[in-house]
Amino acid sequence: MKQAGKFYGIGVGPGDPELMTLKAVRTIRDCDVIVLPVSNRELTEPLLLEQNEMENRAAGYLESCTAYQIAVQTVSELKEKQILFLPMPMIKDKEKLRKIHARGAEVIEQFLEKGWNLAFLTLGDPTVYSTCMYIEQMIEQDGYQVETVSGIPSFCAAAARLNQPLGEQEEQIHILPGSYEAGEGLQLSGTKILMKTGKKMGQIKEFFTGEQSGYLSCRKLWNGRRTYCPVSGRDFRRCGILFPSNCKRQEKIEKAGRIMITFVGAGPGAEDLITVRGQRLLKEADIVIYAGSLVNPGLLKLCKEKCEIYNSAKMTLEEVLEVMVKGHGDGKEIVRLHTGDPCLYGAIREQMDELKKLEIPYEDCPGVSSFCGAAAALEAEYTLPGISQSVVITRMAGRTPVPEKESVRSFAAHQATMVLFLSTGLLKELSAELIEGGYSEDTPAAIVYKATWPEQKVLRCTVGTLEQTAREADVTKTALIVVGEVLDGTYERSKLYDPTFTTEFRQASCSKKELGQTGENQSTEMRQEAEGQSK
Repeated sequence: MKQAGKFYGIGVGPGDPELMTLKAVRTIRDCDVIVLPVSNRELTEPLLLEQNEMENRAAGYLESCTAYQIAVQTVSELKEKQILFLPMPMIKDKEKLRKIHARGAEVIEQFLEKGWNLAFLTLGDPTVYSTCMYIEQMIEQDGYQVETVSGIPSFCAAAARLNQPLGEQEEQIHILPGSYEAGEGLQLSGTKILMKTGKKMGQIKEFFTGEQSGYLSCRKLWNGRRTYCPVSGRDFRRCGILFPSNCKRQEKIEKAGRIMITFVGAGPGAEDLITVRGQRLLKEADIVIYAGSLVNPGLLKLCKEKCEIYNSAKMTLEEVLEVMVKGHGDGKEIVRLHTGDPCLYGAIREQMDELKKLEIPYEDCPGVSSFCGAAAALEAEYTLPGISQSVVITRMAGRTPVPEKESVRSFAAHQATMVLFLSTGLLKELSAELIEGGYSEDTPAAIVYKATWPEQKVLRCTVGTLEQTAREADVTKTALIVVGEVLDGTYERSKLYDPTFTTEFRQASCSKKELGQTGENQSTEMRQEAEGQSK
């Protein structure tokens, strides 16, 4: 690895500036240059400008970048940073396109050679449907230091806005691309999360009939609005859909009075991966009930001196509720601190239901999930074109059973990326289930122990060697298992910048036939060149 500057892929979260992580804020402040992608064809060369040098056209690029507009509300120092606008145009000539991208990487690497640090800003989390990872991989292949800074995906924020857990106990969670053929995935049991729905919204709505319902979460969520309705209602562009497995049609409930109980996602482990909002709530809290077996105790240093702190690892549900109810009656600010994001296996539904019965208001503050932290540790993207466009989040059946229709074996048949929680003690059984379901023994796998913690371990292996790998590393708990070809292998080019692909912002610039002919000519030329070099 070259001793130069460092390239960061930074997730700024779903939109609310307070939902940026402390690490994202600190890293942006420390970086010398901010990198922003521009799809406008007017920009053909990487453009580096000081903020005070912004011309009209460049200012328009800045205004249209949602990630920048989110971050600048929390990181005021962004207004003083140099901005590198990176062109990502759509043109017919594939060779020219390759040269333009190569030129962009070349410019970035020139800054890295000077010892400068660069931050590429992207919405949500960089590992979930983000172009940031393509750039990051290009830079890393050239031998430079890269790092992924996790952020909160939009579906976690949407679940928080709805006060709706996405997965509890045996429930499965499936992340699907709505812009592709999602019919098969929609028939899977459990919670479905459809991202990138776009113009497919009508078809998706037609798929669901009867009493099965979902919630629409519009992009304007980042402006602080809570926007949701049954899927049969009005149509939104550029939105995602949540189909919680236990959801029922409901009307929006306006809460009266001040919110005194907040469920806060602590993030995957690192102290600085809590959000700005989560940090503020911890500082203001009079009572904190934290998941002591999972939450980094270092976060408790944020609490004020007189804050009452309870370790829920030693408490029953009834005891937790007793503290909440009494504290609410005394007018105290209460934080229920859960690991990762509360909506994923956080056992928050049973707490919320009891609070509803008592008519005690509450809110949910999302956090960075450990599965995002694991992806960052693996330097992996869960969704690669031609490999996997879906992510199955599940667990093995242990003391808590899993319905047969939601077994690991049944999901393995889909060959999608799988992320398994709460399964480290059952790796022998897990391997057998995965193989019986359809994965080969040599399918790439990984064990990520305490993702983002100081003691983090990343153990790469195969489906057939999961148990052996964990035993040799003495890993028995607090780890995630990731399975799928996304961990190793080739993948197809993304449609996002494919010149044959029409989007909301541009028309296709050439046909597949034209592109194919160009590709054939290039392949022939490359083959002839290689043969000449070998001679």
